[in-house]
Amino acid sequence: MKKLFTFGFMMLASVAVLAAGQPQRNRPFESKVRTARSIKANSVRPLGSVLRSEGDGIISSQPSGTLYANYARDGIGWYAYMGSGYATPYYAYLGRVVVDGNDYYFLNPFNTLSTDTWVKGTRKGDVITVKTPQPILEYTDSETGQPTVLYAKRLVWNSDSTSFQPDTLADGSVDYDITFRVSGDSIIQTDGGQLALCSEGNDWYGYGDEQVVYSLVTDKENVAPDGLNFSTYTLAYKAQDGTADTLVAKVALTDDRVYLTDLYPNLHSCVVGTRQGNTVTFPSGQYLGANSYYKSHLYFVGATACKVYDPVYEETYDSYSINDKVTFTIGEGNVLSSDSTYLLNAGKSLLYYVQDFATPKLVPFVAKAATPLAPYSLDADLSNEPTSGLNYVSFYMDKVDTQGNFIDPALLSYQLIMADADGSNQQPYTFYADTYSGLGDDTESMAYNFTNGYNIQGSWNQRMVILYDEIYGRLGVRSVYTVADEARYSDVAWFVTQGISNVTSPDAGVGRVEYYDLAGRRLAVPGRGLCIRSVTYSDGTVKNMKLLRP
Repeated sequence: MKKLFTFGFMMLASVAVLAAGQPQRNRPFESKVRTARSIKANSVRPLGSVLRSEGDGIISSQPSGTLYANYARDGIGWYAYMGSGYATPYYAYLGRVVVDGNDYYFLNPFNTLSTDTWVKGTRKGDVITVKTPQPILEYTDSETGQPTVLYAKRLVWNSDSTSFQPDTLADGSVDYDITFRVSGDSIIQTDGGQLALCSEGNDWYGYGDEQVVYSLVTDKENVAPDGLNFSTYTLAYKAQDGTADTLVAKVALTDDRVYLTDLYPNLHSCVVGTRQGNTVTFPSGQYLGANSYYKSHLYFVGATACKVYDPVYEETYDSYSINDKVTFTIGEGNVLSSDSTYLLNAGKSLLYYVQDFATPKLVPFVAKAATPLAPYSLDADLSNEPTSGLNYVSFYMDKVDTQGNFIDPALLSYQLIMADADGSNQQPYTFYADTYSGLGDDTESMAYNFTNGYNIQGSWNQRMVILYDEIYGRLGVRSVYTVADEARYSDVAWFVTQGISNVTSPDAGVGRVEYYDLAGRRLAVPGRGLCIRSVTYSDGTVKNMKLLRP
């Protein structure tokens, strides 16, 4: 079974990009069933730019009460893509519940759309009733700036199972109640409907969850002993789909234990193995924590390759079965190698993994100054109106230097280069923190590992950047590798672009930056929502762009 990972460069280049409430459809997870259901119908509505809001009854701040942050949530999650609705099961998704007396509040009720807002239920006996509709998010039209409130509402299948509709009962009334039963440490949905994202007029936006179960996670992360000496290693591995990669991890060895950390980007939990001579055994099922990046409770689990028959597609595919351990051998120079496979898995019993690691090998590594390879396979479209969010560049970067040696991706970055039409007068493009969320400050060098899931994205060695400024002359990209404050640069690779103007020199400095609301009133500080950023350059050129702040 292939991992559910679609980077979606072309999709992002052809539709308006979300600023907040990003759909999580690109989470690279393995599903036990590849596709539960799909709908190709006009009922799936497009979703514009999303804003969290306190207005209109939307609960975007954590309610008062006791927060239970260690729930895992399983269910069926729907998401919209290219005018269709798709469903897929999910496991061990992060579940946060606040309890205030008999009131229960559930954060992010949609697995595939992070709204950062809450829905409220009320408990009576062992039953929690979530009365709907409840306002859940607000989206803003990118052209008009007009806000529209969307609702969490209970829907059921229509008569021909082509879409969802309100549940009209025999007496003509409508059942809008989502119900859960409290059973021990679990909260189990019992009503058989979907908590769906809808307009006030029941238009379904393609997002919703059903068959939801919250289970309390009591597992604890490993804690490495104080004073342990971790060394930097490269981690090379293969995946079942034929891809291969090399990462940087941390390893600590003692006489009877081996500790591994940083086994994957945005994952810093510790895995512990028992050492007997040169053999190290890592038990399966070690808890890696409630990971906010992957939005799941992750576990280290051993796996064995196997064949599985898919009755939906009527085909047999490669997959895994979970086993109880992973074994490594320690060789010369403290190299660790294995013929086994391990997974970073959402949950520890059902197969739903972030990444598979077949025949992993860990080798000690020391970063040295090196010249990185230039980016390649460049693609760009700058032909659209600059503020549309449709202009983009994408490119690939390899984690090797010009001699073919591996380099640490944590020390690798890239710069977009603006120049005159003949390639002269080069200067780095500035990534503004008010445009690219997740940046602490404006920067000219973007870290290779950085992605905000919105207008800067990365998948494997491919990178994509949405551009909002008008670009003059020529545009390129180069790699930068910095070790101990020594930066080395690759050659500049130039994009073949459409719609680049030659009106203004790219070395015109920024004179001032001002912000205005959509009515043209000047703002001291840009707030949430749409505003206009006006940049005046030293040559008198003024550029205005729409800025969406979540």
